[in-house]
Amino acid sequence: MIVDGVEISRHYITYVEGELRLYPARKRRLAWLETCIATATPHREDGMPGAPGPGNPTQSRALALMHDQERTYLLGWCRLVEETYHSLSIEQQSIIRLMYWERRLTPDGVAEELGMHRSTMFRQRNRALLTFAIAMIGDHVATNLRLAATS
Repeated sequence: MIVDGVEISRHYITYVEGELRLYPARKRRLAWLETCIATATPHREDGMPGAPGPGNPTQSRALALMHDQERTYLLGWCRLVEETYHSLSIEQQSIIRLMYWERRLTPDGVAEELGMHRSTMFRQRNRALLTFAIAMIGDHVATNLRLAATS
């Protein structure tokens, strides 16, 4: 795919589109994890009043660690997506929101909703996807972009 004279491999774009489609679900998961961590009750060891029976402190700690690691990963990922999204133009933000997060319109419907020609909408979408690809994938895409731009 060529965007503004810069070539980027289609598989990078496909990856970015998949990641953008996952954003709403990951945002919900992050909120759930933060609620779980915030409302977690301390583990009761055997012999403590109110303990229901034999406890498994290793399992409790392992689950807490896994939840914390997942929350940390999702927090960084959501921040990256949000910062990149806010760096886009208003038109590009609307296209990303309608096509990948709300997902209720076809590409023609998105173009009509935004009052732009279909080809203009696709050009703006491709520019936004290029921005996300550079932010999400980083140096590997940037290297390919510099090589394509210089040839």
